[in-house]
Amino acid sequence: MAVTTRNPFKAEAVADLAADAESLAASIDAIALQANEVARTVMIGMHGRRRSGQGDMFWQFRRYMEGDYAYQIDWRRSARHEHLYVRENEMEHAQTVWLWCDLTASMAYRSELADTTKAERALLFTFTLAALLVAHGERVGVPSLAAPTARRRVIPFLADRLAENPETALGHRLPDPDNVSPHSTCVVVSDFLDPVGELEPALAELADNGVALHFVEILDPSEMDFPFSGRTEFHTMEGGEPFVAGRAETLKEDYSVLIDNHRRDIAEMARHLDATLLHHRTDHNPDLALTALTAQITDRDGELWIDMADQAGAEAA
Repeated sequence: MAVTTRNPFKAEAVADLAADAESLAASIDAIALQANEVARTVMIGMHGRRRSGQGDMFWQFRRYMEGDYAYQIDWRRSARHEHLYVRENEMEHAQTVWLWCDLTASMAYRSELADTTKAERALLFTFTLAALLVAHGERVGVPSLAAPTARRRVIPFLADRLAENPETALGHRLPDPDNVSPHSTCVVVSDFLDPVGELEPALAELADNGVALHFVEILDPSEMDFPFSGRTEFHTMEGGEPFVAGRAETLKEDYSVLIDNHRRDIAEMARHLDATLLHHRTDHNPDLALTALTAQITDRDGELWIDMADQAGAEAA
């Protein structure tokens, strides 16, 4: 048994993925409408920050205070009480969301159990998420590649930038913290298979700069379930000598312990950095996971959407 891989990094492949992502983005709103609480979050164009300010959505009434302007007084509300009341709206403004898609060597892996490589699925997530966020009034960019933009045709724009500069993502698993603006939001889509000690310093630097972090862990089903048996030849995506197992099934228990421990370490790192962590397998349908991720970024409770994404992905697989 041998691992099947293919290279998704040619400009033509990126363009094909952009077309797929654009089609998927168009269908996400219909899916979100059926998701009750998720839908109410995803469909908001300019979501509120739960602070008073300039905006169109009503937030609360409060007592009139010295310094308030007369035009702020809600006379209908005030007429029913002995005090004057001011009507406050929610403050609305666009977030700056940086999207980082890991295209390093390990992301090119695809087993016989999946129809897509991890890199292709990561690109699909990145392109589709960009379109969804722009549609909801946010600005998206790619560190070192594209400044934040709210342009309507954001998918072909990002696809062109990646196709023209693939080495930027191919050579770096994580974004350069110096190219992510402080107090913004950053989404990192990766398999997170490097040791936590190598991943955490750059991510901690982002967190220390006030960046809100969202992690999307994308794994092939064979990396989760280890389905190999019999004589199996394993190759690393970075090259080097292959490893041949005479009876691969005898390795499953030890492998399961290793991958479970590593994923727990990643989850603990996410908690330490106050980041959300969404898990996705490449043999699962990405639609509802993307809805969950959009909900995470638009200020919902991350843990709720992590659970929903796992369940929805399993049901849709």
